[in-house]
Amino acid sequence: LSPVLREAITSCLEQKEQVILLLNRRGYATFIICRECGHVLRCSACDVTLTYHRRPNLLLCHYCGSRKKPPETCPQCRSHNIRYAGRGTQRLEEELNQVYPGARVVRMDLDTTGRKGSHEKIYQDLCKGKIDILVGTQMVAKGLDLPNVTLVGIVNADVALNLPDFRAAERTYQLLTQAAGRAGRGEKPGMVVVQTFNPGHYSIAALRQNDAEGFYRRELLYRETGKYPPFTGLIRLVFSGTDAKAVMATARGLTGAINEAVKEKIAGGAPGRDGHEEIIGPQPAVITKVQNRYRWHTLLKTADLDFYASFLPQLIAEYQRKNRQKVRVIVDENPYSML
Repeated sequence: LSPVLREAITSCLEQKEQVILLLNRRGYATFIICRECGHVLRCSACDVTLTYHRRPNLLLCHYCGSRKKPPETCPQCRSHNIRYAGRGTQRLEEELNQVYPGARVVRMDLDTTGRKGSHEKIYQDLCKGKIDILVGTQMVAKGLDLPNVTLVGIVNADVALNLPDFRAAERTYQLLTQAAGRAGRGEKPGMVVVQTFNPGHYSIAALRQNDAEGFYRRELLYRETGKYPPFTGLIRLVFSGTDAKAVMATARGLTGAINEAVKEKIAGGAPGRDGHEEIIGPQPAVITKVQNRYRWHTLLKTADLDFYASFLPQLIAEYQRKNRQKVRVIVDENPYSML
């Protein structure tokens, strides 16, 4: 918590007003690293770091659900110099209880709302004034209409901003705008404090200036320049399987077959084709393994999605019939996530 945000929280509590803090990261520490050898604890079934949850004192994978006890020494070098790095909602809740010992702090995330009715109970307690500070993930950004909430704090606005996804800026602006809208919904004026390492980024600048139109124009410009939706149709092929070599071979073989088919159809004068089809990949997915399934992907950019609809399903089915490799192929049209 920055001095500015701490001061704003103190002021709200003194005036008997309520505070909402957004941190879109569950758990206590987002990763564990050995300070001697640099080893980072990762899930054995997924290509992601394990998240430490102080309650129930376990390392959890947020993709496959696997769990293990935190080690006392580094698995690589046996050093005791282990650091719990990164901040999640549990750690923020702990910090708030230390800084504001008299405040009633409640956390709202997937870990605290798993039981039936728990989400509604937190909301009712907020309405009745039984909660002074609500801290949570994106759950706190939507659907809460509370006139006594006068301060919203975005603890880390950069969480999703630098993900390798063309929708990263849009998602960041959307979430921050939704969260900011929780403040000042009654007669009392609201205040929003945004903590960021990228204050000049156009998504955060647009939030600060309340300039939705400006963000829209800037984002459209980048989408058009990079040939991304809505200016270009996008198809993502995701290849996955338990055999890493088979997945790689299928990704390369099928992408090659698609490339040849596209060339033939364009050369044959396919209706409406201008020859500007773009095939990117194949390459390992951003998250290369989930639940012991290795992942590759290929991106197809096209001005006309119907062009691929006319032959892609049949080409994939024929390729899989001939090669008989146990590799799953998912065709995702205008994908919501690129991870």
